[in-house]
Amino acid sequence: MIKDFKNNSEIVSNEQSLIGLESDIKVSMVICVWNTSHLLKRSVETYLQQDFPYNFWELIVVNDNSFDNVRETIQPLFGEINIRYIELKHDYGMRGNTVAFNTGYAWANGEILMESTPEIMLPDDCITKLYAPHLKNKRCFVAMKTYNLTPELQLEIDSVDWKSDLGNVMKLPNFFNDWTLNNYKNCRFGTHQLSSIHKNTFYELMPNGFPLFADYGSDDPYFCNKRETNNVNDITIMQPLAIHQWHPPYAYWQAMGYSKNTNKFGHTTINFMEDSSGQVPSLGTRFIWDGGNDEWFSEDEITNLRKLDNYVIGSGCKVEQKK
Repeated sequence: MIKDFKNNSEIVSNEQSLIGLESDIKVSMVICVWNTSHLLKRSVETYLQQDFPYNFWELIVVNDNSFDNVRETIQPLFGEINIRYIELKHDYGMRGNTVAFNTGYAWANGEILMESTPEIMLPDDCITKLYAPHLKNKRCFVAMKTYNLTPELQLEIDSVDWKSDLGNVMKLPNFFNDWTLNNYKNCRFGTHQLSSIHKNTFYELMPNGFPLFADYGSDDPYFCNKRETNNVNDITIMQPLAIHQWHPPYAYWQAMGYSKNTNKFGHTTINFMEDSSGQVPSLGTRFIWDGGNDEWFSEDEITNLRKLDNYVIGSGCKVEQKK
């Protein structure tokens, strides 16, 4: 088990570029990347448009053994914002984000920790909106909602000028569909996919960081429960909404052979990261969610998932059949 994430033995590259003083950084935004550089390239543009002073925040990009070129994708950020690039090497494949986030947080300079995902394109006041509530309340969690693009909208996104105004994405045909507007309806948005929390509060809730669930979806409800049971105030920013680009489902990469020790629901069948928090059963998170079910995909289910191959490649994603 990894116990010291700042000195995580998986780290093979740790590169920092500053435009100001490290001591001035108030906010650390961490993103974890696994084969989503084709989406990150658009998000990079939105990082450069933030109205929050650039010397007061840093971006920490954690490459969790992605097989696309993460470093090349974020090159435009070097010399423009405070940035740290951390690359991890391991043979676990796609394992969720708990190790990557814990590693990124261990290197964070800011007193406010922010999370995003590579596919989320930020409105220009995103960091400002996620930061402001912490000036009045140090025990709060702040989340920004997202519009969720459909596969069809994703393929058309570059047909509008989103670089000059992210709101132009809403000009895409059939943008206002039920799937895309699903989060718009929610008054409370507790997911940590685009969120902020004070560093002291985060480590009060989880002194060793996230338990190493290493699966799809266990970290969100766990984090939510920790906040609720410890009286951390959840705040949802109602406007604006960020843009969540479409990407292949977790199950697609499982069908491709990139997620070890999981069942068809994306939950682990063994505690392969050797988590010692007591939150991960020895026989995996399937005993949290699936009653111990270790069922794998049928051949027909794998065939159906692989029907996404052409779309995934067409969207710009790098696809390699795992041997």
